[in-house]
Amino acid sequence: MTKQKKMKKKSLMTLAMVCLLLCATAFGTVAWLTASDEVVNKFTVGSITEPDAGPVDPENPDPNSPDAPDAYDPEVDGNLFEPYWKDDSKLVPGYSISKDPYVGIGAKSENAYAFVNVTNNFGYNVYFSLNEGWRAIEATEMIIEDKAYYTDGIFRYENALNASETNSVWTATPVFSEVIVAEDATVEELTAVTDKEIKVECFLHQAADEAGNDLKTTATEAAREFYK
Repeated sequence: MTKQKKMKKKSLMTLAMVCLLLCATAFGTVAWLTASDEVVNKFTVGSITEPDAGPVDPENPDPNSPDAPDAYDPEVDGNLFEPYWKDDSKLVPGYSISKDPYVGIGAKSENAYAFVNVTNNFGYNVYFSLNEGWRAIEATEMIIEDKAYYTDGIFRYENALNASETNSVWTATPVFSEVIVAEDATVEELTAVTDKEIKVECFLHQAADEAGNDLKTTATEAAREFYK
């Protein structure tokens, strides 16, 4: 093969590689760091009699209570932590149930934006309000006495989670602190739900690229795509 032909072949290969790189950029195949996790809570249906004692107030936890967050190891449940959830909590019309999903990342993690996707099999009979620091991205909203409540959807924690070299970090607040059972819900309606579950999934996306550019918008679109 002549030197001229070799150079021509090499030039064509170089041009092909450039085209491939341009195509990859055009079609958005940049690979960002992500992670996900989920927790599924099963419920039972309770009677309408008033319980003997109310649930622990998640806004004012008793440090001496065995249910206090310090009594739990948040690493056990991966990126999700629900310190006040009780298995088989009973759904009673007009009452609320403690359920408080925090999202976290481990030590030495990349800084990340946190998203939560909630799937609620009870529809409008069970709902919740968002805590400070969380925003609805795509969600089913209902207004009760001028206040927004949600039954399901995708929610984003507004501040990026920044882990240190030695410590994990969690969202300062859970996406919500409790789920509320509608006053006009009936035992028959609640019992008729086949899978009496509320599923909470989390999605984490790196917060910045190598140049330090913020990726909140990119992360939000990635979360939408992930939960399609």
